[in-house]
Amino acid sequence: ADHHDDQKQKRRSVDDDFIGDFLTEHAPHSQVWPGNQEIVNWFGVRDGAEWASIGALVRWESGLHVLASVATRGDLRGRGFAAALVGGIVNETWRRSVSILGLGVEHENLAAQRTYERVGFTVLANFTSYALP
Repeated sequence: ADHHDDQKQKRRSVDDDFIGDFLTEHAPHSQVWPGNQEIVNWFGVRDGAEWASIGALVRWESGLHVLASVATRGDLRGRGFAAALVGGIVNETWRRSVSILGLGVEHENLAAQRTYERVGFTVLANFTSYALP
């Protein structure tokens, strides 16, 4: 059992490292990263043997489930991979009997907004984020 647990942990570390590298390259401003305790699961869509798009289902402390850190390889954007990913995550949330699924997206990311709307999301509100330099 100890060997199996060691292998499982090694496999998870490789996955976490891959996801971190993928986000760093394709979505460096993502809000959720591997190791975040609120992550329910990471999901992905492949283009052949390569990962094309990844994203996380997150359950906040409040109990609200949200879609987070959706990222698509730059060379594959505009080909429907993010829509396939998001649609799959939506189906998984319904399978888990989650009644509300939210997400946040940068105001200037019009391509992502169109993708989410195509999958069935509707805009509830727009907001402004602030940061200190």
